[in-house]
Amino acid sequence: KERRFTEILESELNRVNNKNHYEVINAGVSGYGTVNELLFFLHEGFKYQPDTVVLSFCMNNDVLDNSRILLRKEKPYFIDRPYYILEDGVLSLRNYPCKSLIINLSSIYRIISNATGYYFPKFVEWTNGYGLLSSFPLYGEYIQEGIPLHMRFYSKTYDPDWFEAWDITKALITKFRDEVIKRNTRFVLLII
Repeated sequence: KERRFTEILESELNRVNNKNHYEVINAGVSGYGTVNELLFFLHEGFKYQPDTVVLSFCMNNDVLDNSRILLRKEKPYFIDRPYYILEDGVLSLRNYPCKSLIINLSSIYRIISNATGYYFPKFVEWTNGYGLLSSFPLYGEYIQEGIPLHMRFYSKTYDPDWFEAWDITKALITKFRDEVIKRNTRFVLLII
């Protein structure tokens, strides 16, 4: 049976230290980036009075997810969601609360978008020619230097959008850490 790392962590903490009982709460949500995780903590997560908050940071998509510009290129169905921008070095929240379009919630749209964009570029070109799936990005938009957009942090060079995405990401993680510490809680950044 496969188990989530949060279940394994809870089991190991309780096995190693039998004096205390540890409860690990998995607040991870598929599709959440650092912005959504921070907003969850600020509005809900702190209510659980955690001793430690672990932010799982996945390099191959979280930086991209923190940039509205890069997100539009990779995942056009996530356009209507909260995001932060940096204004003179200060984070500023935008589009919150957002009025999500139904397309943002549609698993079928996401599955088709990912499958057609990555695996069937000729199908996308054909459907775009007839105006059927014009919102789907073409395969070439995903790949540059042989590297998919969500893995572009491996590129030899960055375009300005990636520098901005990293700046926003660093500011978000710092804000997350500060908000956790402000509540007398320990903050751990887990890089995946």
